[in-house]
Amino acid sequence: ASNYAFTGTVTGASPITESDMFRTNATTTLSDDTDTLITAWARNTPGTKIGTGMSVSSGTWTFPSTGIYKIDVSFNLASSNATRFIFASIQKTSNNSSYTEFAKGYANIYRPSSTWWNAVQVSIIFDCTDTTNDKIRIYCKSNFGLEVSGGTGDFSHGRAIFTRIGDT
Repeated sequence: ASNYAFTGTVTGASPITESDMFRTNATTTLSDDTDTLITAWARNTPGTKIGTGMSVSSGTWTFPSTGIYKIDVSFNLASSNATRFIFASIQKTSNNSSYTEFAKGYANIYRPSSTWWNAVQVSIIFDCTDTTNDKIRIYCKSNFGLEVSGGTGDFSHGRAIFTRIGDT
C-alpha cells in the first residue's frame, strides 16, 4: 500500500454536497475610496461544481441550499501607483435588502516603478438558514483607483469558492 493513498473509512463526516468556484471574467477598475461591487463573474470550468451550485446576478450571490458554507475570495490587483490600502470585503444580508460588512481582507502595493501586482483575500464561514433572504455581495476598495484583474479562459485572476461544510 502506498503511503499516499487513504484506504480507510472516515466516520462522522458527511460528504460535500455543494461546492462551486467562480472567477472574475472581466477587469474591474476601482474608484478612489469607494466600495466597488464586483459583478463580472463566471463559473470556472470544467468540473468545478458539485451539486446545484451557486448563482450570481448583478453581484448578488444566492445559495442553492441552507447550510454552513466556507467562502474563500481572492483577487489579483494591478496598479502603476503606490496604493496605501486595498480591501476585499464580503457583505451579507438576512433580509435580501440591507447589507452589512461581514469580513474584510487587506493588502497594499508599493510601487517604485512600472506596474506592480499584489493579491488580497478574505475567507468566512457563513450560515445560510434561508436561501431566499440570506445572500452575500463581494466588494473591493482602494485609496487609489486600481484594477481587479479578470479575463477569459481557465486562469482565475480573481476567484470565489463556496463549499457547503455542514448543516445549519
